[in-house]
Amino acid sequence: MLKYEVVIIGGGSSGVEAALYARSLGMKVAIIEKFRWGGRKVHAGLFKAKQLQKCANVALSLREASSSGFDISSFEVDYSRLQNKMFSNAMKHASRIYSELITAGVDCYAGEASIDVNQIIRIENQAMRAENIILATGSKEKIPDLDGLSKKDFLTIDQLYELNELPHEVTIIGGGLTAAETALSLAPLGTIVTILENDKDLMLQEDAEVRYMMKKQLAALNVTMLPNQKNMRATNGKVMLDDIPIHHEHLLIACGSVGNFEIARDLQVEIANTYIKVNQNNQTTEDNIYAIGSVTKSSQSAAKKVIHHILQTTIPYKPQIEVMRIHSTPPILTVGMNENELHEQVDVFKGTVEMLSEEVSFEWCKSMVKILIDQEFGEILGAVIIGKNANEIMTKLVKLIQSEGTIEDFHQMIPSISVDQPKRNKIV
Repeated sequence: MLKYEVVIIGGGSSGVEAALYARSLGMKVAIIEKFRWGGRKVHAGLFKAKQLQKCANVALSLREASSSGFDISSFEVDYSRLQNKMFSNAMKHASRIYSELITAGVDCYAGEASIDVNQIIRIENQAMRAENIILATGSKEKIPDLDGLSKKDFLTIDQLYELNELPHEVTIIGGGLTAAETALSLAPLGTIVTILENDKDLMLQEDAEVRYMMKKQLAALNVTMLPNQKNMRATNGKVMLDDIPIHHEHLLIACGSVGNFEIARDLQVEIANTYIKVNQNNQTTEDNIYAIGSVTKSSQSAAKKVIHHILQTTIPYKPQIEVMRIHSTPPILTVGMNENELHEQVDVFKGTVEMLSEEVSFEWCKSMVKILIDQEFGEILGAVIIGKNANEIMTKLVKLIQSEGTIEDFHQMIPSISVDQPKRNKIV
């Protein structure tokens, strides 16, 4: 029987990061992936979404050119060609991931793993035992309990990118950030989009400025937004809102995701509130079993932290500061926490940066910077940056957060910033 110090189940971004890092520290490592290397981010949603977003940005540029006097009376999207490019790029990326793993000396297995009560891992004709198991099994689309809805009636986000033709009309159930970003990718290409949300507004988990900007863009692109829909039901190619029918060519479900917990359940680890329960070291309720990535509540993969804990090393682990880039024109970047998530006294700095205003001309655009500061210690807790050069400013801000800098340091780093007097909030 094969024996490993670490076996990682799941070949997505978190699992690959853990495998490469463990191998770099000399551990004997195996990784198992049942679908394709890179996981959903490469082959289903995120990676392909970026390709579609690029195409949407070109369409927006053509729209802007038309308002500047150019004759852009019509343009046509060759969706099959775009689809081929998305597939080709995803496969190339998967091949690079696999090559990197093999070059590093990680043993790679393709197929679906099963684990018995003795923690013996089986994949096809192979059996192996691991001193430690890391679950990086990723997530899948969450399907709402909607009256009349059957599998043949809808597409998931993953399935959307498998269509051979650009959809003419899409109704999206779910009003979160994924739904809004998808609408902003489709609408500039000519797709008629309607968003249905049962909550009182769209994107309620997001920062207020982010929500405002995204809704302005959706409205400018003629996306219909219908929040507060409590009585939706699906029937015969339409969604009924009480007695009002919403017809569609495709019904798209974008209600978030839920973890792939099949192996976790086989291992009898505890699952709480739709996530695998882990401690501060990402250990599950079984000592030698860890969980990372989207099966846990943490937004960070924590791969390096887990490996250090397994090795019981004293090497300090510094958590990675993750920046979220929202598909938008102009770009929206966020880092850290937003006001909805904070429960302490904060100073809210809002203002503009001269360099953010360049080339911002769409009717919905406004550039801005917003920084949340802890009142007691002056620590930067989170930020939103909107504008053409948001990447450059966010890179500087992240370095400042890592060095525990203050808002005064930010002023010195970017002297062109102009901020209002801070609004003092007590978030409850």
